This record gives sequence, C-alpha cells and structure tokens, in this order.
Amino acid sequence: LTLRATAGGIAVAVPEDWRVEVDNTVSAGEVQVGVTEHDELPDNAPVLRIDATTQGGGIVISTKEEAEVPR
Repeated sequence: LTLRATAGGIAVAVPEDWRVEVDNTVSAGEVQVGVTEHDELPDNAPVLRIDATTQGGGIVISTKEEAEVPR
C-alpha cells in the first residue's frame, strides 16, 4: 500500500491480527504507527507493507478505526 500525504492527512485502520511493515519518508509532518507488535503475532499472520510519505501532512496507521489524523 502506497500512501502520500501533502498538506493533509490520511488514517488507515488495520486488523489487530495483521503484521504491518512501514517504510516512511517524512519531509514535514509525521507518520504515526500504532499496531500490534510483531512478536505478539503468529508467524503466519497476514502481512501489509506500507510505503508512507508525508510533505506537510500526517499519516496514522492504527488498529483503531477512529485514529486522530495529525494536521
């Protein structure tokens, strides 16, 4: 999954039982990741790979559907 935030925000809700791997590039703003730790998941957990880039925006990747997006 490729995410790009420029002067805005993106919120992504993921299932608690997924392994999430995030590669991020922040030029201004932030990328917040609040997902289940890898060592708490089974070896066969589904994997979601995210390439996140922000330029004056914010991205929140969380297991909570109502995550607050930084502005």
